[in-house]
Amino acid sequence: MPKVSVILPVYNAEKYIERSLYSVLDQTLDDIQIIIIDDGSTDNSFSIINSIINKHQKYKNKTILISRENKGVATTRAEGVTLASGDYIIQCDSDDWVEKSWLQLLYDTARKNDSDIVICDYMDVYKNKQYRTSQKIYPSIQENINALLKSEISNMNWDKLIRRSLLVENDINYIQNVNMGEDFLFTLQAFHYAKKISHTPNVLYYYNKTNEKSLTYKYSDKSLNDIINITNKAEYFLSQSGYFNNIKKNLDLFKLNIKTLSITRSRGKSCDIKKGIGLFPEINYLISTKHASRILKIMYFTESLNMNFLNPFVLKLFNIYKKINHLVNSK
Repeated sequence: MPKVSVILPVYNAEKYIERSLYSVLDQTLDDIQIIIIDDGSTDNSFSIINSIINKHQKYKNKTILISRENKGVATTRAEGVTLASGDYIIQCDSDDWVEKSWLQLLYDTARKNDSDIVICDYMDVYKNKQYRTSQKIYPSIQENINALLKSEISNMNWDKLIRRSLLVENDINYIQNVNMGEDFLFTLQAFHYAKKISHTPNVLYYYNKTNEKSLTYKYSDKSLNDIINITNKAEYFLSQSGYFNNIKKNLDLFKLNIKTLSITRSRGKSCDIKKGIGLFPEINYLISTKHASRILKIMYFTESLNMNFLNPFVLKLFNIYKKINHLVNSK
């Protein structure tokens, strides 16, 4: 049984896959399993991967390479979890890269503390800048889930080493065909069942924010619907817990962020803006508070005056401002 199984989904990543794959293959931790699933790439991703593995005999014994038709990232992650045989599992995205000690430090921390989950810090990488994201773990399940809902802990899975038996025993896996927000629900469920969560204060992962083909770079209608679907499933899951009342306010704030995202990514269509405004009406009490964004307050103000015909124009100005701000920050 390997110590760690790494799941690497790949889709049209020819520009980044070589750096990503070598960083995973050259880990200091011995006895690892690397599951690479090419999700129907139409570029040279698979050829690059195949060439790297065949060029280095030492890599062959620890890799499983699969190439098949496109099924989406959630199905690919789920397939990787099913194939994994390591004591622990972790994900890695094909446009990112990791430190050589990524698995070693996470695994050593897990063994030392008998942890179900170990979290590391990571770096957001832009064109000419990098920003460190430091994370903090709390003593109780309730506190950690509140931190997840408030984005004090990331919802991603590549910064979290998770005991495989925790996933198997509690039937935790990704929902097929839900390709945006799939990692949030996975993390939420794992946190709920974990008896011990630890943290290593090292930057071990580099999150590439320059890939314009990334699912998180642009949101399609399906992406937004997936996030709403995941939010509803998360609420139902949490409603069955004994601590729901203690996390409800932060869940409402999480839903407020999804509501704002739905409106600001609606591409100026009046029907989509209206759909976003009508989303999660139970949290509208937050619109007048400091937690609501300025754009959301303006939208609701024009709605209350029956002047919602102005909303597409307001949204266009907001998106122009965001683009200018993004260009300035990415230089």
